[in-house]
Amino acid sequence: MFQQIVDLLTRIKAALDTIAAGGSTGGLTAVQTTQVITSLTALAVQVEALAGTTAPTMSISSVTPNPAAIGAQVTIAGSGFGASQGSGALDFNGVAGSVTMWTDGAIVAVVPTGATTGQLTVTNNAGSKASTPFNVQ
Repeated sequence: MFQQIVDLLTRIKAALDTIAAGGSTGGLTAVQTTQVITSLTALAVQVEALAGTTAPTMSISSVTPNPAAIGAQVTIAGSGFGASQGSGALDFNGVAGSVTMWTDGAIVAVVPTGATTGQLTVTNNAGSKASTPFNVQ
């Protein structure tokens, strides 16, 4: 994702460099063009710096209780889940769980109807992480 942003900003900057070098002005004054180029360059540097950073690693340390029945509440402990659920998801061996609480270090969810023994998978903007086998009673 970051690389796509950097590529887009690079193309925009190249177009603005052409304008600044005397090409088509697109209705911008020379001062406005320079200001836009300066702003985009600063933004590109910030995005490149972010692109070089590593997203937090997600880990699952425990799932309790294990085993649990359909409809039971379970707690997934770990780290790197994200401060809030946002677009994150939890599934029980491929079946979406109903999340009741989501923090960076814990997720509480209800074992959904149709869940079977297998892995719990937490997905967030950083990727996905599967647990050791979770047993459905």
